[in-house]
Amino acid sequence: MDFSIDTGYTSLSTRESNGSGTLHYIYSITKTFVAAAVLQLVEEGKLTLNTTVGDILPEVEFDPVYINTSATVAELLSHTSGIQEYVDNPALFYKNPYRTSQWNPQFLLPFVQSPKTERGLFTYSSMNYILLGLMVERVSDTTAAQLIQNQFLQPLGLEATFLVPQDTVDSGRIAHPHVYPGTTLSLVGDGKTPIDITTVITDALELLGKSSWTAGGMVSRAEDIARWGYELYSRNAVVSPAIRDKMLDSVSRFSQSDKEAYGYGIRKIYHNSASLIGSYGRSIGSENCMFYNPNKDTCYVILTSSNTSKDRTPNIDQLLFSLQETTP
Repeated sequence: MDFSIDTGYTSLSTRESNGSGTLHYIYSITKTFVAAAVLQLVEEGKLTLNTTVGDILPEVEFDPVYINTSATVAELLSHTSGIQEYVDNPALFYKNPYRTSQWNPQFLLPFVQSPKTERGLFTYSSMNYILLGLMVERVSDTTAAQLIQNQFLQPLGLEATFLVPQDTVDSGRIAHPHVYPGTTLSLVGDGKTPIDITTVITDALELLGKSSWTAGGMVSRAEDIARWGYELYSRNAVVSPAIRDKMLDSVSRFSQSDKEAYGYGIRKIYHNSASLIGSYGRSIGSENCMFYNPNKDTCYVILTSSNTSKDRTPNIDQLLFSLQETTP
């Protein structure tokens, strides 16, 4: 059974209502597509989980202080490479190279501000998935966007899902993220009214895709992402069982006591007696989630264009859990 609700505004500026044609940046839910594409290439023998960054990208001039070229595919997938985050760098918005230069994902590498740390320890970093994107393109001899289209989007009929900026999308279809003053991601304002970030950063919708790509640059609608999550995790899925099993196995060792239960592009969270598998996707002015409940064989997706979190912890969990409770 398909059931979805579109509510609220696409933009606080235009007051246009959300609808079935509205697209949202899904941010880190993108990583589930990329992880599945990587594992498909592993199945085809074009990569292994022990392949390193240096093996595939020997000609790229990485700064050894920040990028560990010995990091493996498995470590990049699970954020245990020791490579630190880049998306917290405010220069992505005020000193973004894509305002004056042709898009190139390698331009993101210098935005890592913290030196690499010990491999094997969990440190969430979207740079891991930028590197995976570069590696995927090298071994598949096609763009990451086209690979994901060929492997998953076209076979599943997901016609409203795109990887920006390699897929061209009318920005007028994308919901405008907005933030609340007084929160971690707040902008200037009167201290009460939510702010449409496109009124402060006029090219924000374009910069978001160019600055996140395989780490979080996909746009889609809830129906597409719910279909994707179900096909990815359900035992009746059409996505390769080998891919699904590798992803599920990557979080199988975690229990409810683990603070971070993150595997190959996916998380495990708990609600009452159920363990849920999926992903959060949140950034400036947006908060989303996609989680599959194996007990109910149902995938739940929430896509929003607001973020009221004060410490970057999800604040849509209660809505997610209430949806679970109302499902037979």
